[in-house]
Amino acid sequence: MTDKINITNRSVTRRQFASMTAAAAFSTALVPGGATAVEGDAELLRLWHEYLERLRATAPLYAAFRASEDAFDAEWPTPECTAPEEERKRWREARFAFCDTPEHIAVYRPWTEFIAKENRIREAIVATPAATIAGVGIKLAAVYGTQFEEDYHEVVEGVLADIHRIAGTDFKAEAEEAEGDNA
Repeated sequence: MTDKINITNRSVTRRQFASMTAAAAFSTALVPGGATAVEGDAELLRLWHEYLERLRATAPLYAAFRASEDAFDAEWPTPECTAPEEERKRWREARFAFCDTPEHIAVYRPWTEFIAKENRIREAIVATPAATIAGVGIKLAAVYGTQFEEDYHEVVEGVLADIHRIAGTDFKAEAEEAEGDNA
């Protein structure tokens, strides 16, 4: 069994996956009926609730996908990178054959389609301007658990722009100015 889950070019640890689904359930438990009354962030809230619904629905799809992967891993443990090329070649061939089986395709396709939709929702959240601190929180929470630096960079840029628009403070410009003072 591996510690990382590779989900359509996104690697998530089992702990992060559990944290993401638990955070989704916990966040709506904090506010009765979920966050619904934040003026100015209606679109972010709609996307957030859609995102949370997807996270909650992830478990059965993930369980089926993981069971399929674990069955392959039990039969064909991943060879060490120092293993003879012939052994690694046999494993790759077995892996490709496994990925083409109807049983695996039946769990893999729904899982990857589900994750792709989740990623599109996350991208929409990141692209939607926030009007309140709740909106800023939604944007930050939506990328929690992702592992790509560019995800964080994009969100930080968006959040800093939102804070500048909401509060009138341009932290990015201040930091850039201070950095320029040191040059």
